[in-house]
Amino acid sequence: MSSAPALSKPAQTPAPGGSTAVLRSILRWGCFYPLFLGGALVQAKTGSDTTDAILSALHQELARWTETLRTAERPAYYIAYWVYDQQGVSLSATGGALVSATIGRQRLLDVSVRVGNYTLDNTHILRGSSGIQFGRGQGSVELPFDGDTLALRQVIWQATDRTYKAAVERYEKVLTNRAVKVREEDTSADFTPYPPQHCIEPPQPFVCDTGVWAPRVRRLSALLASQPHVLTSQVSLQATMLRKYLVASDGSTIVTTEPLWRITIVARTKADDGMTLPLYRTYLSRSAEGLPTLDSLESDVRQTVALLEKLRTAPVLETYVGPAMLSGRAAGVFFHEIFGHRAEGHRIKDPTSSQTLKPFVGKQLLPQFLDVVFDPTLRSYAGVE
Repeated sequence: MSSAPALSKPAQTPAPGGSTAVLRSILRWGCFYPLFLGGALVQAKTGSDTTDAILSALHQELARWTETLRTAERPAYYIAYWVYDQQGVSLSATGGALVSATIGRQRLLDVSVRVGNYTLDNTHILRGSSGIQFGRGQGSVELPFDGDTLALRQVIWQATDRTYKAAVERYEKVLTNRAVKVREEDTSADFTPYPPQHCIEPPQPFVCDTGVWAPRVRRLSALLASQPHVLTSQVSLQATMLRKYLVASDGSTIVTTEPLWRITIVARTKADDGMTLPLYRTYLSRSAEGLPTLDSLESDVRQTVALLEKLRTAPVLETYVGPAMLSGRAAGVFFHEIFGHRAEGHRIKDPTSSQTLKPFVGKQLLPQFLDVVFDPTLRSYAGVE
């Protein structure tokens, strides 16, 4: 089985300080630290120093492996690398006091290697077994944070070698499975070629003023804790900046920057009959400015407490079969579950899934006055993120 030659790097003299040098080396790879608050301002610019190094390492390894595996006994017809470079801040409060405050950094690599051809490859369903493999079956591996191209290439090389060997092994199982089973009804291809895409977004600054947000989280938590019928509650803030890379053998190179701010409010009560009743509120935005104001959040907390009290004293609903009216948010989640997941391509191909919409591929399913649009570039709709 073919493998690209390993990279080597001259050994370096250990730094003075022994254990301290080792500790620093470890901390460069892993990354969740307690945050000691006191007007702290977390500020960084994701990807500003290492974007070129990451892309260089990915392209060099892609070229090397593409050439190596072109003449292999089982050639790979498609190779893709994903890198997820994320940093963030997390604050959580219960009973009016912070219980968690951390900053974190993580850089992960996913590798996809497809052996065979577009019609039939190693991701094909093995009939008689459950589940589907998406071509990333070896899991994520950690990448170093700094811009050392050789260090990055070492990790990419090892991950690609492992993923390719696993892909060959599974492709052999696919061929055997197909030979001993009856002809499949579904003759659709396992993968679809698409014109190469090129997009490199500039990095964005990541700033989170914990000196502002920690008191807000505490205050909202204290409001919940002051209510006699709220048994447990939690208020949390997660602010993250994700830099995503995709480099593939079809010629695609995509780099995007995705900020995300999330506030989560959870409160639980218990009815007289012992039933636990939880309520959740979640707010999402691509910026701190897009989140609700403190006054608005306090108003929502009071509404949540009032609704919990109504639920706590409400009679138990008897079994009911009939029409129901759903609120806007509930309707969105309901439609997502009954339509969104069932329209996913891998579920339609997977015989262990319900395949509810498979007979309707290429046909009109919804009334003409309803449209479903998937547009990952859409930042907001009707003024709502």
